[in-house]
Order: sequence, then C-alpha cells, then structure tokens
Amino acid sequence: MKKRGFLLAETTIKIIIAVICIGFLVYFLTSLYLNKVQSEKLEYAKNTLLGEGNSISNVIRNLETGQTELYGLQNPKSWYLLSFTKEKKPNSCAGKNCLCICAPNVLETATQECNTDGICLIIENLLVLENEQDLEIKIKPIKNIDISRTELGITIKEAIN
Repeated sequence: MKKRGFLLAETTIKIIIAVICIGFLVYFLTSLYLNKVQSEKLEYAKNTLLGEGNSISNVIRNLETGQTELYGLQNPKSWYLLSFTKEKKPNSCAGKNCLCICAPNVLETATQECNTDGICLIIENLLVLENEQDLEIKIKPIKNIDISRTELGITIKEAIN
C-alpha cells in the first residue's frame, strides 16, 4: 500500500508541474501574438500618417491655399485620430501642434500614452475651428475627414457624409 500511495503523489506532482508549464506557455504565446498585432497596427498608423503614397502628410503637403481634400481613414481600425493644439501635447510633438493616431486605450491619458501607443505628425500651422475642441475621431472601417488649407493654416474635421 505504501508503494501505491507514493506513486500517486509522484504522479500528482508531475501533473501539477505540467499544468503550470502549459499555463506559462499559453501566456507566453498570447503575449507574443498581442505584441505582433500591436506592432502591425502601429505600422498601419505610421503609413496612414507619414507613408509614401496616399498619406495624410502627403495630402497636407500637396494642398494649396483654399483647397479641401477628402481623405478616407481606414487603418488601424478602432484607433483614434487626435489633434493636439492646446497646452498638453505628447512628447513626440515637441511642444508644437500635431496630429496623432493612437491606440484605443489612450483617450484618458492621450498626451502620455500617444508617445508609446501611437504615431504623431507635427503640423505647426494646425488649427482648431472656432468654438470646437481638438479633433477626436474613432477610425472605423472607412471614416472620411476633410483636410483644408486656409491662409491661417491647416484644419482637419470629420467629413459629413
């Protein structure tokens, strides 16, 4: 009987160690996957804001005074397009007016979190329209924005469909 009890205790310990190892492996693989997804979304945000082809920075660069361009935001879905023209700005804006695409978890502390979970484009002459607050647009499958250049600067607002 003693031998049977000893084998049962040994098997139980092996099962507990196996469950702990499997749990650690699941945690590790989930962390890797979520990190990969986050870095892909950050790359999408970078291409949308600063990319070579059809990016917001290129649209702004090519706008002439008095011209308005309709731009379709597509990626990354569920992230936010935010403008910073008031006192509090992310460090990546270097104290200047800027436009950022940031992860959805940053809205409460956007000025701090956009530094790590977002990408910013400095637009020194970025304006906020009269009687309006800074821009905050959730990127949905396709969200259109109007980008305008006036004599005073650049304005960006959600397009009315």
